[in-house]
Amino acid sequence: EGGASLGNHALSTAQLNTNPHKVQKKVGSFQAFVKAECSMDDLSPSMLSVEEVHKIAILDIRILNADRNSANLLVRRKPDNTLELVPID
Repeated sequence: EGGASLGNHALSTAQLNTNPHKVQKKVGSFQAFVKAECSMDDLSPSMLSVEEVHKIAILDIRILNADRNSANLLVRRKPDNTLELVPID
């Protein structure tokens, strides 16, 4: 059992040719689609283990994320029927 479950993601660059006289270079992130049952908006926190919540808290502290909320936490069911949080933003 490791830390928080993260979907695959990668840093990417793209060139936009919206203006024929100027090519814009953009940098962004691509993230894999994560199949989930619901978001935390739809679930009571009492349905989760303390360990699962701690995984997200530790991740957010490590990456200095100060805006975690229930809308950017997905919930999926593991094979043993327990619930797992997946941060998406």
